[in-house]
Amino acid sequence: MKDVSTLELVLNPRVQELLDYFAEVLKLRVTFYDVKYRILCRGLQMRNCEFCRKIQEECNLYSRCVEMDARMQSEVMRSGKELCYTCHAGLKEVVAPIYINGDLGGFLMLGQFRDTDQYPKEMLSLTEEFPEFRKCFYDLPCYPEKQLKGIIGLLRVLLDYISLCELASLKGSRLQYEIIKYLKKNWDAKITLKKLALYLNCSVSYISHELRSRYNITFTDLVTRERISKAEKEMTDNPQKSIAEIAAIAGFKDVYYFSRVYKKNRGVAPISFRKKMRMRK
Repeated sequence: MKDVSTLELVLNPRVQELLDYFAEVLKLRVTFYDVKYRILCRGLQMRNCEFCRKIQEECNLYSRCVEMDARMQSEVMRSGKELCYTCHAGLKEVVAPIYINGDLGGFLMLGQFRDTDQYPKEMLSLTEEFPEFRKCFYDLPCYPEKQLKGIIGLLRVLLDYISLCELASLKGSRLQYEIIKYLKKNWDAKITLKKLALYLNCSVSYISHELRSRYNITFTDLVTRERISKAEKEMTDNPQKSIAEIAAIAGFKDVYYFSRVYKKNRGVAPISFRKKMRMRK
């Protein structure tokens, strides 16, 4: 079954020009990724810094770098906020989400740089036989905390500008996009196929046919799936809330019905999922 919420992020050529400016001024790699972690464009087509290249190739840490990028992007996807972090090689990177009409379209990553003159302790044992590693590290731009705050602020302005000027868009089935948008706006309402058809100005039979033929799902199952996803997001973000509160927010009027539906679809009770989220907090 296809994911009806998946749309392709398409960037206006102007975005490349903006990333080029950022890369030139900051001397940093600035990269746009889609939600599947695929690179869409890079400022000045800059590759990884020489320090990272050596770490990945000569210390065989490439897989750890890829894993950390994906993990940090997943964390940003969950939180909806930009994140500045230190990688396993002691370098700083920033990853920020870009939203298109309220939907996550992709990520902008900025790095790598350092915020200190101290050589990373975690690299000492791995690189002590290679003095050139230190030179590569100190060749990186250094941005202390105060400057870093300014860079992150500029990054927010850039993302807001791209969004407001519609330099990035989500492409795909217009019907699937409108259905998901309608569901997100009406979590607490009684959603029916007839109401949706009126909202989209098309027939009930057309919507049913499209959902079945394109995505192998019924309208009822789609609504249930989206409500469950909404409930899981609430339990992740607010694990202190009761199951009854979570059910209401996701549009389930009966908490017992919600528990039955959740267990049928996920194999466990919602209270088990919430407990897991509480432990992570």
